[in-house]
Amino acid sequence: MIKCHFVTFGVFISGFELRIWRKGMGWDQERAAEELGVSLRTYKRYEKAGEVAKLIELATLALSMGVIVA
Repeated sequence: MIKCHFVTFGVFISGFELRIWRKGMGWDQERAAEELGVSLRTYKRYEKAGEVAKLIELATLALSMGVIVA
């Protein structure tokens, strides 16, 4: 498991943990959506979700480590 911006990556992250990650990055929802390559509406849905898709979890980890997500 990897800890990054107060979130532990390993299984799945929750929408709440996604919000903590975003705030730890100093981003608003619009910036997070842009960096993850999803619409703002979709990103807001992720933050309200009980469990976030593995692909989004991996993208947040990569962005936290400074890897460019394309």
